[in-house]
Amino acid sequence: MLKFYVGSKFSNFYPISDNDDMQTIKNTAEYIIKTNFDKEIDFFQVNDILFSINRFNQIYFIVQAIGLSNKLMKYIANTLKKIAIFLFGPEFQNSMLDNISQSYQTVFSNYISAYHELITENSRFLGGIIPHSNNYISNCQYITRKLPPDGIPEDLEFVDCIIFKDDEIIGRLSKNSESRLDNFDLVMLMIFHRVDFPEKGDPNPELIEVNYVTNTEPSPIHYRAGFLKVNGKLQRCSIAAVRLGLNSSYTSLFITLNPTANEKRDLSMNILGLVSATIMDLESHSKPIKISLPPTAVMVLVVNRTTGEAIEISSASNDRSKKISDLLFKNLINRSMEAIPRGFSTLLWNDSLFDFIYDIGFKKEKNIIDFPSSFDPIEVGDHHNIYRHITTLIFGPRANIDFFEIYGIFLSSHLQSELIAVSRYIGFAIMHQMPSRDFPNCFPKHVRTGSQGILATDAARLQKSSSSTTFKKKQLRNSDVN
Repeated sequence: MLKFYVGSKFSNFYPISDNDDMQTIKNTAEYIIKTNFDKEIDFFQVNDILFSINRFNQIYFIVQAIGLSNKLMKYIANTLKKIAIFLFGPEFQNSMLDNISQSYQTVFSNYISAYHELITENSRFLGGIIPHSNNYISNCQYITRKLPPDGIPEDLEFVDCIIFKDDEIIGRLSKNSESRLDNFDLVMLMIFHRVDFPEKGDPNPELIEVNYVTNTEPSPIHYRAGFLKVNGKLQRCSIAAVRLGLNSSYTSLFITLNPTANEKRDLSMNILGLVSATIMDLESHSKPIKISLPPTAVMVLVVNRTTGEAIEISSASNDRSKKISDLLFKNLINRSMEAIPRGFSTLLWNDSLFDFIYDIGFKKEKNIIDFPSSFDPIEVGDHHNIYRHITTLIFGPRANIDFFEIYGIFLSSHLQSELIAVSRYIGFAIMHQMPSRDFPNCFPKHVRTGSQGILATDAARLQKSSSSTTFKKKQLRNSDVN
């Protein structure tokens, strides 16, 4: 059971209709906040039902669930607030509290519903992980060769072009690393995509048609505005969304920093036409990542929390095994949300037949780099910013370093120390974007195991453990980063 409520004391924004449960929850939250001596209360429980509250000014963003961790529910509640920022800007409360129109209420409600659908259908979305195709890397290389981003006129203020196949990103064309989108922007754009394209299309690439995209009577391109974090700054962007053919599964979002320049729309349309022509030939040039999983591996997923890109290698081959994998990953993402706030870089536990592992890593250019593998517990109000916060804390604000998370699920047949090595071997192979091979010594240093080492051997012991993997601390200077 997972429910959302968004509203003020006098208005409901989601669900829009009057709801007795909503009013009861808001009154309970208001009472708890007022009677706790101004302490920040963001979580409470009634029997088995958990509630997470994110209150901003007079607006409540509330998540109701059973069996989810406090950290994950807080992350979801923050995402509800981020949707309001995406739609209405950083001062969203002014738009929502000042006689919000019914049309704006409907738009906001549609976005919340789309987000609920996504996280219900695929547990990856619970942790803000957007699925990417297994041939995503080669697709991006091919698209960039065919459409060099330097050829796009500067005055268009181009940021990114993202190509989807239904709910999966299959390729991107980005201007440069300096103007790249923030990690969490992909979540907002995924929700945007679901709202604009609620129906799945036909996956046949032969349905891609350039003339359909460039048709002007009427144009199939939808132009919207949304607030995204570009160059580390929240900015109002223009998003042109289009199917690459009538009823096609292939869609594209073309993002620029010029939301009011209608005279630029013809140029955007022509570029989208070139994109569609490129995607028509993509299938014959696609090369999936060739990384073999050991027989004991269920899946390994690596997500770049700096750019939002994610690659998953899975043994699931049919609908039933994919459903089981999704349920297992829900367990993994639920527990792993506790790791970083508690100062753990590695979290490992066993639950019956399966071992679960969460790990982090850092990469500068083509090299995986060493890092101090434990840190003081971190409490960041917005979990979406915690990755940038840790990278800055360790390497300094000017380090051009990407933050990665590695998620692994394995059958319970490994020693714990072996499991960490196997998971990192596969994870680093994905990070390197090349087939598995022997890597130089780039694992975190000072790992030690034993009674104070890997403590969690089942779910119950995990909850009682003070840590999952312990490391000696060391101070890292900027000069230590190569």
